[in-house]
Order: sequence, then structure tokens, then C-alpha cells
Amino acid sequence: MKAKIGISLAVIILGAGAAWVGAGMYAQKTFQAQVKEATDKLSANPVVAVKDLKQDSGFLSTTGQFTIVVNDPSTATSLVMAADYQASHFIQPDSLSKVTWKIKPAGEHAKDIANMFGDNARLEGVAKMGFDKKISSTIAMPTLATKEGAESFEFGPISGLISGGNNTLSADMTIGRILFKDEDAVVDVKKLNYQVDAKDLASGMYNGQLSVDEINTKEATVAGVAVKVGSTMQNDRVDLAISPSIKSLSYEGITVTDASMDFVYKDLDAKSIKTISAILNNSTITNLTAKEKQDLQTAARDLIYQGFTIGMPKLVATSKQGAIDGNFSVELAKSTTTNPADFNLIKLVHSSGQLAVKNLDPQYKGLALMSGMLSETPDGVKAGYELANGKLSFNGQTIDIDEELAAAQEVMSHILTQNLFD
Repeated sequence: MKAKIGISLAVIILGAGAAWVGAGMYAQKTFQAQVKEATDKLSANPVVAVKDLKQDSGFLSTTGQFTIVVNDPSTATSLVMAADYQASHFIQPDSLSKVTWKIKPAGEHAKDIANMFGDNARLEGVAKMGFDKKISSTIAMPTLATKEGAESFEFGPISGLISGGNNTLSADMTIGRILFKDEDAVVDVKKLNYQVDAKDLASGMYNGQLSVDEINTKEATVAGVAVKVGSTMQNDRVDLAISPSIKSLSYEGITVTDASMDFVYKDLDAKSIKTISAILNNSTITNLTAKEKQDLQTAARDLIYQGFTIGMPKLVATSKQGAIDGNFSVELAKSTTTNPADFNLIKLVHSSGQLAVKNLDPQYKGLALMSGMLSETPDGVKAGYELANGKLSFNGQTIDIDEELAAAQEVMSHILTQNLFD
């Protein structure tokens, strides 16, 4: 009886072990296929190309290397980097594969970079491939620093996490410090953080934020800098918002606090945005095929014909000299025709905006009123405008802008009829 139980247990253990090894072999095959697919897609990319992939298989393990070439079309120069990795495909509770990777400079510039920064010029991390085939990885780089006489440079350290797969991408990266200094100038940036979350890469929709704790120069101090970007899609329209803000800025005795603004692009044609995003993600303006030029031009024109709204719904800032509060919007209504000859910009455009300045110093208030551009309010000054049906009203007074509108119509006609990207 005991022997039968022992044999049964042995069979179960051997079966479980075989299944575990089999799953690891599947993970190994899946990992190698994903690496090849990713590198193949980037092999001909004009900006960042991945080449010369080599993969070697071991027992539930993979080692590999490839070359990354970063091209700068404006200067016709390239930065070459070598990547190598070691992957373990022993199944873990939270992952199919675990990968240790490193990227270092290579090519003709590698020696010069090593002379400046030593072994610190490297990116490295530990990645995991989950059961849903999504990949996440830590990213780290030591501080790069060099000094020669009065000139000094410091960058890093870098730390963060990036994950993606199944048409998604998210990242959270932090750079501890960026410092440029010479005899004439200094720029010292402390704790730069970048976050991005894209739920659907194919659509180009994402949310992101860039923030900086502090920026110091010889003339200015800036604290609490942030730029938020967000895009959403509803039906066939896309909205995009860009919101920069500064907690405080001091420059030559003037201090501005709580400055922020919102830029919005609303009701953009989703099909046009997808086309433009797809082309520009795979090419640069200077490296387009004839078909890409035609598709990009068609998308840009459709964007105009479908109409949209751009504006700044919020502009606020405070200082000892006063506080401002403003907004503006420009709406291009959807055109009823796609014939350039019948496209009437004057009838389709409507714009309005206002700017109020409160608690303004009496001296500055007097100067502002003398300009004739502002009107007085109980607590400051203000200005406002509206453009509708070809008529511009500024602070309640009509201004003749027929010549300017005619010039704008001519520019729009050129955009709708000429080859923009040749």
C-alpha cells in the first residue's frame, strides 16, 4: 500500500515537473518570437533602428544581443548602442520569463563616451513577461558627470518603470538632476519626472505628465513646473488638452505664483488624427514616401474640412503687481463642401476672448488705460474681443480687418490646393 502511494506521488511530482518544464519551454518560444517581432518592426525605422539580432537558447534560458542605431536626420549623425540580455524561462507566480538587460554605447563614439563617463554610461534593468504577454521592466542609469575647468555637466541618476503590450504603454521615469555650468551660465534642473499612460497606442490616445521640482539659473528660480497632456476619443472626434503650470517664478525682483493655463484642441476628426499619428510615428517629415505625403496631405485637409475648436479656457497668474485671468477660443465650423474654391474661411471662423487684470498697481493701471487697449473695471482693467461673420469687435468697438481676412483666406486656399510636403 505504501509503495503504491509512493509511486502515485512520484508520478504526480514527475507530471507536475514535466508540465512546469513544458510551460517554461512555451514561455521561451513566446519570448524569443516577441523579441524577433519587435526588432523586425524597428529594423527600418528612420529614427531608431534595431539591427543584428542574435539569440541563443539554453535549457529554459535565452541569451541575446542586438544593435540600436539612433539617427539624427538634421545632422546626418548616428549614435550606436549595443544591447544584451539574459532571460530565464522558469515559470514564476507572477511571470513567464525574467530578463536582465543592459544597453551601452558602441561604435565610433563608444571610446569617447567611456573616457568622459566611465562605466556609468549604461542603461540597465530587470524585465518580466506576464501571463498576458505584457512586458514590464525597471530602468536605471547611474549619474553621468564630467568637469573640466569652469565647465561641468551632470545627468542622472535615472530610475523608473516601463510596461507595455497588447497595444498599451505606460511609464514612470525620474531623472535626479540635470546640470549645465560654465563661466557665463548655469542651468540646474532638480528631479524631473515623466509619466505616460496609453491605453490604445493605435489610436494615439494617451495621458501624460512632465514635472520638475526646481530649475535654477543665474537670473531666475522656478519651482513646481508641470505639463499635463491628455487626449480622449468619442465617436469620430478627438479632444486634446495641454496644461502647463508653475508654482512660483522669481526673476529680477519679480515673483509670479500659481501660474497655469489650459490649451485645448476639441472636436478634431479622429480618422485624420489616426492617419497623421501613424505616419509620423514611423517616419519623419523629411523622410516620407510619395504615398505617405499624399495620405498626410489628405488627412490635414480633412481635418480642416471637418472643423475643430482650439483655445485657452484658462490663463491665470498672480504677482505683487497684479493678478491676471483670461481665456480665448477659435472655432472653425464644419464645412459643407470639400471643394477648395467654395471654402469660405470668413463665414466658418468664430473667435472670442477676454483678459482681466486685478489688483493692478495704480501706476501700471494708468499706463494700461493710456494705451487704449484696455477698459477700466472696479478692481483693475480688462479687454475683450469677438470675431464673427468677418467682423471684429474689440472692447465693444468694430475694427476693419478686411485685408487681414483676405490674406488668411489666401493662405487657407494655398493649404487646401498645394502640395504641402514636397
